[in-house]
Amino acid sequence: MSPLGCSGLPSAIGILIVAPLLTQTALSRPWLICISLVWNSRDERSQNAEKLTSLIEYLWRNGGPKSSVHLIHSIWANFQASTSNIIFGHKWRHLKGERDLWERYGGVDISLDPCTFGQANTLSFNSLLHKLNKYVPRGSTVVDLYSGAGVIGLSVAASRKCRSMKCVEINKQSKMSFETSASRLPANLGCTITWHNTDASVEPVHWLEGSSVVIVDPPRKGSASVNVQTGEEVAVKLMFGLVEPIVIDVAAFIAQENVKTKHP
Repeated sequence: MSPLGCSGLPSAIGILIVAPLLTQTALSRPWLICISLVWNSRDERSQNAEKLTSLIEYLWRNGGPKSSVHLIHSIWANFQASTSNIIFGHKWRHLKGERDLWERYGGVDISLDPCTFGQANTLSFNSLLHKLNKYVPRGSTVVDLYSGAGVIGLSVAASRKCRSMKCVEINKQSKMSFETSASRLPANLGCTITWHNTDASVEPVHWLEGSSVVIVDPPRKGSASVNVQTGEEVAVKLMFGLVEPIVIDVAAFIAQENVKTKHP
């Protein structure tokens, strides 16, 4: 049985599509859960909205900060009226708890929300970032393709004292988390950090110009999906391709991509 129990749980059959979870596993309060309720309606004013309200109040009453067992960090609703297999709709509402769920990745604080991709295994990912950062020469000009909320890019920028970091991501919902995370970086970092909302696969060569290091992190497709061809002399390092779920054998991937690993 769930720690929240099931007595008095409001019925949401046929309305609640799925409830993805994010967990806060570090910083001040470990193992708190951010719940996203994907609701089969256009918005919170649609029919059956009272069932959504009842479900949220039930969850918060039994798992929120005033409950006997504090499990829930926050509750969000996503409204998806489509009958396709696309999970999330475009409308999000933050309904309970704190807005930002913070994790510590690669030496920097990262703000996550349900619109962004979180890591299932934070220890493995932090270990990977520690190794990855060593391959980036200090003072580099870096572009991070498929950056999401900028987890890798911000970690590299902070640890390697980069001159510039461009984070390129197609999901516009990631921008707020990126900006919130970037605001916690040291003011004297000396790195120009920007986030660009575009599809990196359309004109990848454009983002390579002036960059000494390229980090390629396309979800599910692998780095082979990025056509990196240019007549100019551009120093390119394809760091790794991160494929969900996050169970990564870095050595096997590097061998597969024929990338030589030498510390700077």
